[in-house]
Amino acid sequence: MVLPAPEAAWSGPDGLFGRLAGRWELLRRIAPEGELRGIAVFSAGEGGRLDYAERGELSLPGGFRAPAERRYLFFPRAAGFAVFFAERPPRPFHEVTLAADRRGRLLGRARHRCAADLYLTSYAFLPDGSFVIRHRVRGPRKAYCLTSRYRRAD
Repeated sequence: MVLPAPEAAWSGPDGLFGRLAGRWELLRRIAPEGELRGIAVFSAGEGGRLDYAERGELSLPGGFRAPAERRYLFFPRAAGFAVFFAERPPRPFHEVTLAADRRGRLLGRARHRCAADLYLTSYAFLPDGSFVIRHRVRGPRKAYCLTSRYRRAD
């Protein structure tokens, strides 16, 4: 099977944002324990941005289950994007510069400091049209990794 080049999967005429728009199945693994299953939607926002909204069910050890949701704003940049928390006013989270690798992926990394906590984030847009966002979080009272996998839902 021949996979499309990153240009076909994630750039092309309407670019990364055009490919992200729409509904995605979301599976988030929370290490050391837990997961979230749900749907994420990227929709057109003001000034060319994408509004991100996710809803799902959070499952933790001991049978705990609860609804969960999260919102961000994605703004296009020349070689990537900037992510803001969807607050009033929007608050910066991180900026990502993307580059293609030899395996046909578009990759990017970002950092965010929140008080004593450090969030190290990686993005991988894959040749099959799916993508993965990984947040590694370290701090005085935090040590976990969120790995979110997205597959087109529509």
